[in-house]
Amino acid sequence: PALRGGTKSSDDTGTKENPSLPLLPTIFITALSSIIEHSLRLLWCYENQRHYHCIARASEYYVTLDGHGQRDRHDVMISPFLIDGTSKNKLISLIGAPAFAMLSDLFASPSPDAPNIRSAVCHGTLDDAVVAELEELGQWAIVLNGGLNTTQTKQAQTDNNEPFLMDASCALISCLDLISSGVSGQPNMSRYEPVYSYTAMAKRDLGDILSKIDEIDSLIS
Repeated sequence: PALRGGTKSSDDTGTKENPSLPLLPTIFITALSSIIEHSLRLLWCYENQRHYHCIARASEYYVTLDGHGQRDRHDVMISPFLIDGTSKNKLISLIGAPAFAMLSDLFASPSPDAPNIRSAVCHGTLDDAVVAELEELGQWAIVLNGGLNTTQTKQAQTDNNEPFLMDASCALISCLDLISSGVSGQPNMSRYEPVYSYTAMAKRDLGDILSKIDEIDSLIS
């Protein structure tokens, strides 16, 4: 419902169509990524017996999902080891390797092409899009209550149909479902092939090199 809406209602005078709820993928991404992060934080604290880290405290580093820029100063939920470098992160065995790999792709990849969703949400990349969607949502609410007609509203300046926003929304839903199924002991995916890991990028680069070698070989022969 947060991605797309639209309702029809009827009253004593007949049937009328309410204005469609605008697309809100950026707001959806912001909300769901926060829910995923804190849910994983609670699981991480429980599994690793680090209950002190369940809530943020002033002047102390906080366990986070991605660790962009400061992973050497605090624990990261999707790191194979705790910050001491020797204790294994028990969250991985709880949620399963496929969910761990998918979380790494979505939130903590070294690739410049990766979505790194939490970083985008928390460090301002999506701020303009969020403001634009909130303005559009406010106009929708006014129209819904009869304050304006649809010709008086202005469209949000940000293109909320951008493929990244919609793809990221769908990926987060799939990720949450995968985490939930892993915690329940019945994972709905037995394998996930990473896209943005160092290994995946190296494999793609190697494939490109071999392809070029084949092209050169065909020209020589």
